[in-house]
Amino acid sequence: RRFPEKSVSSGPARFARHPIYTGGCLAYLGLIMSHPTVPLAIALSGWVICIRLRMRYEEAILTQAFPQYADYRRRVGALVPWPATLNAKDTAPAPGL
Repeated sequence: RRFPEKSVSSGPARFARHPIYTGGCLAYLGLIMSHPTVPLAIALSGWVICIRLRMRYEEAILTQAFPQYADYRRRVGALVPWPATLNAKDTAPAPGL
């Protein structure tokens, strides 16, 4: 298994560990709100399950590759910011991330 060479915790990743997935969730939320159909709801439910599994897989790899990722994971929400993240005075990334 090939591990990532570096981890990013700046920019949008300061507020959410998976900002790309957050954007996808928002886009699909808008889609289901504008076109509420059963087939679309089923498809989106499948997408949510796949994304959740992918997030678990990615985080397992990042935890192995970067021991400090566990601290980052405690401080930063997966898809949306924890209230503490928004109010933190120190928004600098953790060392090594």
